[in-house]
Amino acid sequence: MSVLNGNTDKAKVAATLMLTSPGTPFIYYGEEIGMTGRKPDEDIRLPMQWTSDENAGFTPRTPWRALAADYQQFNVAAQNEDLDSLLNHYRELTRLRKEHPALSVGEITLLETGNSGVYAALRNSADQKILVLVNLKGTPISDYQLSLEERLLSDGEITLFRCLAQWMPAPNVSGGEFSD
Repeated sequence: MSVLNGNTDKAKVAATLMLTSPGTPFIYYGEEIGMTGRKPDEDIRLPMQWTSDENAGFTPRTPWRALAADYQQFNVAAQNEDLDSLLNHYRELTRLRKEHPALSVGEITLLETGNSGVYAALRNSADQKILVLVNLKGTPISDYQLSLEERLLSDGEITLFRCLAQWMPAPNVSGGEFSD
């Protein structure tokens, strides 16, 4: 959040890119609620912000470091019930990664979109293929198209569904069907 100047939408995009990409994701505590941090190293993470209560619900005593000034706004309790919160975005992404092996162990093929504001990748595992589309601009984008250089999809019917939809319509797929 410090690098993203506190922009929650950008933090959601960064989380989406990280949790739909190959490799083992690493989430440093507090990242999932938008905690900030600054150098020196001992200030990169201050006490975890659990609630807006005194001492952020971290301890009934005085914490070893002063709390971040924004703990009343950015805390687990405040985001827990907000379905659009950064915390619930991370939860949804980790759920998708767990339920869809292509997102955790699948190979990746980056796709050309014709629009620098659209990131597209095809994740492949033995049992499934998942198309990942991410809007990098933060405003609706409809002017893009996907191009596969290789034959990565087998013949047959393609069924599209949205796992996590924000800011972008689904691509047109000839012969397929789409449902929200």
